[in-house]
Amino acid sequence: LALIGALAGASVVFLVKPRFTATSEVLVDPAGLKVVSEDLYASAGQLDGQMLAAASKLRVLSSGNVLSQVVKDLDLVQDREFVPADATGDPTVVAVANLRKRVKVESDQRSFVASLAVTTEDAAKSIDISATMISSFRKELAKAESDGASRSVTGLEDRLSELKDAVNQAEEQVETYKREKGLQPSAAGELTSQTSLGQINTQVLEAQRLVIAEEAAYKELVSGRATFASADNPETATLAALRTQYAQTQQQLGVQSIIYGARHPVIARLQSAAKALETQIAAESGRLRVAAKARLDRAQAALTALTSRSSSQSATVFTDNEALVQLRELERDAQSKAAVYEAFLARAQQLNERGQLDTTNIRVISTAMPPQNRSWPPSLAVLL
Repeated sequence: LALIGALAGASVVFLVKPRFTATSEVLVDPAGLKVVSEDLYASAGQLDGQMLAAASKLRVLSSGNVLSQVVKDLDLVQDREFVPADATGDPTVVAVANLRKRVKVESDQRSFVASLAVTTEDAAKSIDISATMISSFRKELAKAESDGASRSVTGLEDRLSELKDAVNQAEEQVETYKREKGLQPSAAGELTSQTSLGQINTQVLEAQRLVIAEEAAYKELVSGRATFASADNPETATLAALRTQYAQTQQQLGVQSIIYGARHPVIARLQSAAKALETQIAAESGRLRVAAKARLDRAQAALTALTSRSSSQSATVFTDNEALVQLRELERDAQSKAAVYEAFLARAQQLNERGQLDTTNIRVISTAMPPQNRSWPPSLAVLL
């Protein structure tokens, strides 16, 4: 019986096809690469969350998508080890099922490192399958993130169309309200009504100053004290000259009266000249009073007109200020909608670029090496 058992064990070495196992070690960082400041995916904070995130990613390593991609890339449907000649059904499904049996993924409970063991009838084939699985694993994780970003961008773009219409409608309401209420800003940024009111008030102050000056000049003429010439009222120069001549004539009359009698021709001539000057002074004073009164009336009329315009413009400013309150409300609404639209637009562009980036932090810390011995069956000595 011992001899028969030894011969049976030795015959296994020659009858059973040997299998070779290639092992790789992969480090899966659950945090991923920090490429952008505001990433779409939040990193797991606590250790338990990180372990779950790493375990979820490692589950993808032996998923059907990865195995199907390996079968497609390596064309394992043509390999009789994975699709026997007597197999029935879809060759791809059969190849994936047999490949799943020859793949083993084990994770370290105290780290983010996992080992991938692939067992086939050829050592080189095991190495190729291991390398292809890791490459497909990276692509699958990157594709998952890219698909998530694409879905987010699609949702944002659908919302962007509505936000754009809302912003355009709000801005049109602002401009329509401005046209209806006549709220047009000036170059200084104020409303034209406020600018006009300021100009009218300046004119009112100037008109008040002119009325005061004309009234003072008229009172002086009426009282008979306007004996001086000024730049503002040059007409008083004639009156001053006449009074000067009159004073000189009276002085000469007084001097000549000492020398000559009352009937002397010189005295008569001076008295006649004095009376003529008195007549001219009275006429000039009357003319100046009439002219001063006319200027005073014109200044008062201008002041009255400007005051009326100022009152009317003030009412317009008050109306514009009331309308300005509603305008500011419409502008705030338009600005808030525009800010939301710009934020969504910037985020959509950022996510669109984010979908083109691979932020998965997958590193192979131990590549598959050609195995020195077969993994099955055991050695001849053990079988014997």
